[in-house]
Amino acid sequence: MSELGAFLRNKRLDQNMSLDYLQEATKIQKRYLLAIENGQYEALPGAFYAKAFVKSYSEALGLNPDTVIEQYGGELPEVHHPENRRKSRMDRLQRRRKASGKSQGRPTLLPVFAGILFLGIVGFGLFLAIQGLSDSGDQSSSPGDDPGVQVESNEDPGEPPASQENEQEEDAPAEEEEENGSQPEEVSSEGMVTTFDVSGMETLEIELTFTGESYIDTKDESGSIIDQYDGTADMDPVTLDYSDLDYVLLNIGNTSGVELTINGEAFEWPNDSIHQNIVFERME
Repeated sequence: MSELGAFLRNKRLDQNMSLDYLQEATKIQKRYLLAIENGQYEALPGAFYAKAFVKSYSEALGLNPDTVIEQYGGELPEVHHPENRRKSRMDRLQRRRKASGKSQGRPTLLPVFAGILFLGIVGFGLFLAIQGLSDSGDQSSSPGDDPGVQVESNEDPGEPPASQENEQEEDAPAEEEEENGSQPEEVSSEGMVTTFDVSGMETLEIELTFTGESYIDTKDESGSIIDQYDGTADMDPVTLDYSDLDYVLLNIGNTSGVELTINGEAFEWPNDSIHQNIVFERME
């Protein structure tokens, strides 16, 4: 048994807390809790989960998770993230943004081309009509014989056809939807960790509105803390912009004390657990 596992086990027993109760409180399977107590980290679903599970275990016991990690974190397996994987993701993100910028620029030229084509068709039609009147003038009397009579067209070249207006109106919601992007898509849930794919979202803006007390921190892919808050109901809403990150984890200590919005839309908690970890990751 490792020093960390022995420490957590003793604290659990001091509080007369069973593994079944701890499993319900943390939403971590009992076999993983036993693996942590026995120092068998290879039995966990991944190296990253070791630190996350230990923090959740500590919080359930009323301990400061950062203090526990600082004291015993040396026993936990390291999380390796190759730099070339990050670089390739950033390259894909930049290419996606450039492609999106080009695609958004193209629709503005369509009305111009349509207008030019329409004017050409109208002009050609007027030319044919005038030619027809000139040819028939030699055989019968027509308004064309009188130079004071002018042939007028009911069509106004300056006004776009009704079909073009309809197409522009139909394109507007599509362009607005493209600008807003899609919402996070849940792809997996393991214990207290729920992962969402945000590959289709250029913007990832998270707003925290505290309705009670809740500890919240956010971490990058290496597990380093980006932002940290001890939220209370009298705090102003906090806006976090992670659009340039491919991975961010939200550690929510008390989901009943905070509300989330993603890009301005309300975010529903994936389950009823009080303590949850939410991962937003660009998987493409």
